[in-house]
Amino acid sequence: MFICKHGIIQDVVLCFRGAVESIRAIADATTAETFSTEVVQRLMAACDTLRVSAAVFTKMNCGQQTAEAHRDCAFGLRLLGSKVTDIEEKHRYLLDGLSHMQLAVALQEHVVLRDQRLFAPQEVNKVCSFRIQLSR
Repeated sequence: MFICKHGIIQDVVLCFRGAVESIRAIADATTAETFSTEVVQRLMAACDTLRVSAAVFTKMNCGQQTAEAHRDCAFGLRLLGSKVTDIEEKHRYLLDGLSHMQLAVALQEHVVLRDQRLFAPQEVNKVCSFRIQLSR
């Protein structure tokens, strides 16, 4: 089970981090124009893990982590799309990646709006005026 008695989703977080590191390692090590079958399978497995992580984070109402999982999945799918030679696969990976990135952005916007509502109106005005001063 993913959830311990204190509500910590340790297994999901570990799998999430492992998938992210796997994608980053592949991205950093890749110089070839195409991926081997093994690398494609590793990337697909990492993206699947991130999809599952996003679903679990959603059920746990962890908006920030859900957005991060979708963002990282989008990165892995874009990486896949950039290296496959089959045009249909390329389009499928890139469109799927775009969908995950759109979800990540929408979730981030929701998190920011929720956090803004937690501030009292005076605090929001102070933060906004501070930002205006910094931008000058």
